[in-house]
Amino acid sequence: MFNRLRKHFILTVMSLLSTVLIVSFGAIYITTASRIGNGPARRSLPVELQVGSVNSDDFVDYFYQQRQMDASNGLRDLAITLILIGGITLIAGYFISKFIADRAIKPVSEAYDKQKQFIANASHELKTPIAVIDSNIEAEIAGKKQPSKWLSNIQSETGRMDKLVSELLMLSRLDARENLLTLSKFDPSEVVEKIVGNVEPLIKEKSIKLSQNNEKPLMIESDKDKIHQVMTILIDNAIKYTKDGGKIEISTTSNKKHVEFTVKNSHKAIPVEDIERLFDRFYQADSSHNSTGHGLGLAIAKAVTDSIGATIEVSQSKGFVYFKLTV
Repeated sequence: MFNRLRKHFILTVMSLLSTVLIVSFGAIYITTASRIGNGPARRSLPVELQVGSVNSDDFVDYFYQQRQMDASNGLRDLAITLILIGGITLIAGYFISKFIADRAIKPVSEAYDKQKQFIANASHELKTPIAVIDSNIEAEIAGKKQPSKWLSNIQSETGRMDKLVSELLMLSRLDARENLLTLSKFDPSEVVEKIVGNVEPLIKEKSIKLSQNNEKPLMIESDKDKIHQVMTILIDNAIKYTKDGGKIEISTTSNKKHVEFTVKNSHKAIPVEDIERLFDRFYQADSSHNSTGHGLGLAIAKAVTDSIGATIEVSQSKGFVYFKLTV
């Protein structure tokens, strides 16, 4: 993220500097050429000539040609000088802008790194007490025929907390680029069918109309576990935000160079400002936050796709939300 900001800053400075140099040098060159061109076309100088040795018209022509040659040489020297000055200025501008960008971004980058380190450390530290609480609750519930609703609520919230901590820990690892890629060749259509088979009970429970269009065979070389993870998040997200009796369409197709996995689900219109922020961490388009999620699923999907060099996009049209994964 900070590398992109640094590049944008340097490109902006270099573009402005290039524009200023081109306009300034162009004005100098045009003004100089205009002054030279608008000078007296034929000027003679008083000189003493021997009778019969040189014709006066020949002398004037010679002087005029010499003047034009001097003007051309002057313009050429001016152009070379401006090019050299411009090149040196651009090189110096690049290093100066890079130095300023590094100085400006360094405090923000350090604060961001500290924040990521804090999240990673906190997630590690919270895993153990959550596991202890969950195991104690399970032991308490196991000894009773009809467990207390309070214990059931505690167990449910402990499970949600454990999931949140796991997601935070995963994000911190993705940010730190700790996860190495494990490349292999596989058919993404088979991955989709396996995921759909696992979530089929949830689809039937909500009476969702599911349609699939998966081309076969489709072979890609990528990290199968990460692709499986992103597809699972997108399908789970579609099921979660599709009302009972709604529609979900899943397709896996190829366009020669890439394989595209698309999830389309019926959904009420989402404001444009919310569409643009769906991949932000902890952001939920539902302002009431009644959802069972934490607003991290799509953020994880975006981080995973970035880590494997894939892309993920979101759009909406005619009461449907589209998520497209391109590998």
